[in-house]
Amino acid sequence: MQRQITTPTLQRESAPGPLTDAQVAKAISFYRRQPDRYPSPIRIQIQNAVGVEPSGTFDAETIQAIAVWQRDNGGTPPEEQLPGIAPPPPLAVDGIAGAKTLPRMFAQGLNVKAGP
Repeated sequence: MQRQITTPTLQRESAPGPLTDAQVAKAISFYRRQPDRYPSPIRIQIQNAVGVEPSGTFDAETIQAIAVWQRDNGGTPPEEQLPGIAPPPPLAVDGIAGAKTLPRMFAQGLNVKAGP
């Protein structure tokens, strides 16, 4: 009697969310290309804002959580709109906390300390 030995195939688990694996990879690449713009303290504040474990590393889970936050916070609810003032444009749901997402996520500003 022969036994067949199989080895498990390693598969990268996708984090649930609105983005495809390719979109997640693109967002991770964006952050990796800009380490000075997104230092660990900034990444941790973003992770806290979107409700993931603050590790300082942007992984698929963090990117998907940013995208969910963008989707859920992309517009100004009617009760918050001021008469005669157009609401801000909708956010792109791309997992990138950039120039449009960060001001909405941190209306009071990010907690950034100046360097030595």
